Amino acid sequence: MIKKILLLSVCFLGLHLTVYPQWVIIDSTATNELTSVFFPTRDTGYAVGYFQYIIKTTNGGNTWITQSNPNGTTLSSVYFTDANTGFAVGDGGLVLKTTNGGNNWDTVFYSTFNFDNFMSVFFPSKNIGYILEAGNNKNYKTVDGGNTWIAQPYTWANGGTIGSIFFTDTVTGYAAVLGGIFKTTDGGNTWAKKDSSTAGYNSIFFSTKDTGYAVTGGGHILKTVDAGNNWTTYLTGLTGNSGLHSVYFTSSNTGYAVGGDFMTGGNGVIFKTTDGGLNWTPQTISSFGGPMLSSVFFTGKDTGYAVGGGAIFKTTTGGVTSLVTFKNLNDKFKVYPNPASKQFTIETNSTDKLTMDLYSANGRHIFTKNVSNYLTIDVDNLDEGFYTLAIKTETEVINKKLVILR
Repeated sequence: MIKKILLLSVCFLGLHLTVYPQWVIIDSTATNELTSVFFPTRDTGYAVGYFQYIIKTTNGGNTWITQSNPNGTTLSSVYFTDANTGFAVGDGGLVLKTTNGGNNWDTVFYSTFNFDNFMSVFFPSKNIGYILEAGNNKNYKTVDGGNTWIAQPYTWANGGTIGSIFFTDTVTGYAAVLGGIFKTTDGGNTWAKKDSSTAGYNSIFFSTKDTGYAVTGGGHILKTVDAGNNWTTYLTGLTGNSGLHSVYFTSSNTGYAVGGDFMTGGNGVIFKTTDGGLNWTPQTISSFGGPMLSSVFFTGKDTGYAVGGGAIFKTTTGGVTSLVTFKNLNDKFKVYPNPASKQFTIETNSTDKLTMDLYSANGRHIFTKNVSNYLTIDVDNLDEGFYTLAIKTETEVINKKLVILR
């Protein structure tokens, strides 16, 4: 049965080989699941994830280096107030701070309360910051640049274990959580419910002080144009266990939402709007049926990053389909046989320095190889299924599908 399904899928893929993915998987040393990504500058960015895992890039995502040992608690959110000063928060009420671009991360706070899980961190100014907590009915605030944190009890029910926080100025902020959207106008001392639903919200973002968006685990996108007083719901067509986990806007009209299947951790999706959230169009990504995406961030109008599983995706076109096609790129690279059984060969006539990364369908990095003229690779020890070959020159990343079938 699996052979019939895979062969049918290969035929289906063959109809789409002339479409270059709008988002491509880029090099990453990630060995743990990634939960959040943030770029304080155009080329320098950070991603955090499970087991206190932090990685950094200084060249727009081409390479990533590990900044903390993969052990300890899960980190859920990362935020930088300038090029050198940043914070990462996570399970157990942990707050890490760096003042030297991640060369060192120091523990500045560790909650003494059981089940304190920090889900989201946000700084509306250099010194004032907020943390959304799930589990003990209190958030946290700093007024001294994150050196000390003060608990701020909240009153909403069903705080749950999901959500995010966003402030439009130092005292006005929003929390999107399991059970609703809440607003504060006094720096987090009090919170008022601003929607009528009990949905599980995962992320919230304001493109202006009055216009904001929130996404849910059910795949819905909500919009407000009056500072949270009223919200309109838009549907994306996601069903089952698929939902949205992060939202980001680059302008008043253009925004992105990412997510996937929270039960399997797969089926990653990216949606884009260019009309202020009225319509959302799915984007194509290079990992077929790839990992659920947890976070999205843009450094400019067209350049953005999305992370999930052990993978990092990037677009440099604002999610617009490239005019370059796989058909033309096949003049440079050939991969055969495809489907492969025990081994496959990469043949190239390029004189550029090339590397090839192989990724599983859920975004797990398998290995890296240097490519020159002919390269035959043994895959006898890999499972049947879909894989992504990311072949990189110094100026571009070319993604090709590989099917292993026996």
